[in-house]
Amino acid sequence: MKMVFYQLPQSLNPTHCWLVEHLLIVQAISQSLIRIDEKGRFQGDLATRWHIEDGKKYTFYLDKNATFHDGTPLTAKDVALSISQHFYPNTKSIVKRYLKEAFGDAPLFNNNILSNLKIIDKNTLQVNLENPFPPFLKVLAMGNFSVYKTVNDKLVFSGPMIPAPYTDKETNLSGWELTHRDSKEKNKILVLHSSSFQQTYSLLKSNKIQLMLGFSVSDVLDENLSNGLRISKINSLATSHMYYNTKQTLFTNKAFREDFGRFIQGEAKKHSNMLTKFSPYFLPKGVLSYNYYNSHQYTSIDKTQLLKKWGSQITGKRIKIVLMKRAFSSEFVSSLKNELESIGLSIDLVLCNDQELMHYLKNPDYDIIGGRFMAGFSDPEGFLNSISEESPLRYGVYSTKWISDEIDSKRPFNSSQERTEAYDSVISKYEESWGSIPLFRFYVPIIHAKDIKLPNSEFRFVAEIWKISHDK
Repeated sequence: MKMVFYQLPQSLNPTHCWLVEHLLIVQAISQSLIRIDEKGRFQGDLATRWHIEDGKKYTFYLDKNATFHDGTPLTAKDVALSISQHFYPNTKSIVKRYLKEAFGDAPLFNNNILSNLKIIDKNTLQVNLENPFPPFLKVLAMGNFSVYKTVNDKLVFSGPMIPAPYTDKETNLSGWELTHRDSKEKNKILVLHSSSFQQTYSLLKSNKIQLMLGFSVSDVLDENLSNGLRISKINSLATSHMYYNTKQTLFTNKAFREDFGRFIQGEAKKHSNMLTKFSPYFLPKGVLSYNYYNSHQYTSIDKTQLLKKWGSQITGKRIKIVLMKRAFSSEFVSSLKNELESIGLSIDLVLCNDQELMHYLKNPDYDIIGGRFMAGFSDPEGFLNSISEESPLRYGVYSTKWISDEIDSKRPFNSSQERTEAYDSVISKYEESWGSIPLFRFYVPIIHAKDIKLPNSEFRFVAEIWKISHDK
């Protein structure tokens, strides 16, 4: 089976992966201690069982028959080293902060292994948290915390499929060949790369590939699908929001940011679709408590109201808006630009790919930036990477250190309810400060042949691509 992704990782090192396409491959070739099955339940992966004491001591018992792809045993030490590397100095891990609450700000090491990790024997690992951390198992189920080792500068994994670099002669695309580790499974999956929608769609229509994933919402929605093709989506924990650069003069005023944001939200609501559903919350529904969502009353501001209040500050001004192209529909982007120009603004609109977006995140030459952010697990901490001043994926320019300071001041939490209430409070305060403009819940689009059967992705961060098959 051949499939084409819009993005492929430059490295299969789980700590470096940050896009859904990256983690789809990582989860096919590697294993983590536990996983979440299609019904949302925790299942053992490398760990056959585990038990928890006092909310802080986790003991994992590994499968004694677990081996790496090279046939060598996979041990508790391998698991400990794989977790520890997220916290090494100069780490490239983007998920390090997810375990800040569990391991503290400055974890210590012993022979390159976190002091919080205790190897009981070759098949037993004990994890001692500094503070109770209710979503700890959810974090461990993320693809980023997969287990691997390095042999002669080569990464070695233990998952159901074995990766190898590959160039496909029929399509002239490069990527990865994934071969089933189980010798009974003869079929292979070729995961190839192309950033061209039209090229990839032509290959799909001619049956040279069977699936394409991760392409621009605009391209997917604007295309009239040929017979025999259909659109599916990964029900991921992703959002498409806009974020202010509050160092720009026009957006230093919180009251103006709120009214301007509500004006943009009003336009976004008109353009909700199957892949970007209007959601005026910073966090998608289901992550915080019902009280958080019920307490938010969405109200938009129309053009007349905005101009009456802020016309003198708006008219004649020029603003630069940078948007991740594949995160927003072309109809919404075009309509928004027209509406903003109709109130007297001159708009410099930059539509960029993922690499170009990273440039702007590091060099904030904009007034407003918008893009997709996907959390690794259904917990508020998973979404704070998008605004944390410590994160390489930080959107916008707005001081947010106070968020982590306020959460830290309330630790340790005595219960899950107390923790949820703390996050409810601090996220509500952040939304009231209008450092960002919450807009959409985002779904990753997949176009595929009708006879392709996709695994359920309802409860997973991403679907398991090794389970994709032809519907018999």
